[in-house]
Amino acid sequence: MLLVDISFFSCYNMCINYERGIRVMNRYVCNSCGKELREENGILQEDALIINKEWGYFSHKDLELHNLVLCEECYDQWVSRLRIPVTKTIKKEVLGEDYVSPGDFSEAILN
Repeated sequence: MLLVDISFFSCYNMCINYERGIRVMNRYVCNSCGKELREENGILQEDALIINKEWGYFSHKDLELHNLVLCEECYDQWVSRLRIPVTKTIKKEVLGEDYVSPGDFSEAILN
């Protein structure tokens, strides 16, 4: 599936899904399941994985911009199939730079 972002920055603006021929304006839609993510007053009410990839010279997609949105459920399914697991790190504060290392992960959950 090729999702082209007209703004070249995020899928929030005007996106065109060329495979399905659907024009998606001012909304996020999961590329895997097609779920439209909830939004109120221009603020996304659920989190998602949003990937904006500009392919480079050494790829077969040079000069192509690909955007991908996965809802949390589809992300969980995707990462469960990866051969090497995703590294998880916990932040101690929302706006802070302080992180808990992966080795201290279980201890951080208990505290």
